[in-house]
Amino acid sequence: MKITELNILGEFKSRTSVGTPKVYKKNDVVYLDGETFIASKTIVGKSPILRESVGWISLARNQVFYESATAPVYAKAGDEWFDTTNGITYKRISDDNGNHWIEI
Repeated sequence: MKITELNILGEFKSRTSVGTPKVYKKNDVVYLDGETFIASKTIVGKSPILRESVGWISLARNQVFYESATAPVYAKAGDEWFDTTNGITYKRISDDNGNHWIEI
């Protein structure tokens, strides 16, 4: 999965503050039960628990390729990032010293 622009919204909510179904758009990112999800299309009020059947993709279950000028904050080990400022691709690794980006 390639991600170029994210709209991080925080915790998932099925309804707005006035009670109408919440509308999520493509590339909206939400959190639910400690897992990160991204909308692959417009989704109206449907929970990320329903996963890809309604358009939510779990970032924990997929290797992600990010393309941006800054390092992704929510990347996990195995994800890759193309730095658009210098043209270098990095891979996220996790070792005894923590999480790091290494040039590939």
